[in-house]
Amino acid sequence: MTEKKAKVQKEKKKINPMMIMLVLMLLLIAGLGAGLGYLILNQGKATTKVTVVTTPALEVPPLTYPVEKDFTVNLTDTDAKHYVKLNITLAFTSSKLSEELVAADAFIRDTVISVLREKKSTDFTAKGTEELKKEILARINPYLKEGKVSDVYFNDYLVQ
Repeated sequence: MTEKKAKVQKEKKKINPMMIMLVLMLLLIAGLGAGLGYLILNQGKATTKVTVVTTPALEVPPLTYPVEKDFTVNLTDTDAKHYVKLNITLAFTSSKLSEELVAADAFIRDTVISVLREKKSTDFTAKGTEELKKEILARINPYLKEGKVSDVYFNDYLVQ
């Protein structure tokens, strides 16, 4: 008798793989049905909120004066010899200033070289470059009579 009971208990403990597959298939079908029902019921309610962010356009001054020759200047570093090679363009808005800038080319070159000779190689960072542009503007603008230079653009820029 005990052998029969042990055999019956072993059969009860066996899990039929077919039964597991059937239960999993039913759960999958139920999940798909619930998902489709949700989509169908909320089809008309779905709205998409679109936010349009506009950025102001970059204003480029209409007139520029490219300083033709590159600036190659030794820097004031004491630990090693460093130099900067730079090519600039000056931006302005007054058409009268164009002729004055051509006439003042030697003055502009001398001013930029003077500013660059005061710098070290460590001054040429992102922040340092912006400061350099401001310093060039501050040195050139007081001597101009027909208008002001609004910005300095670096076309070529090398520090070695």
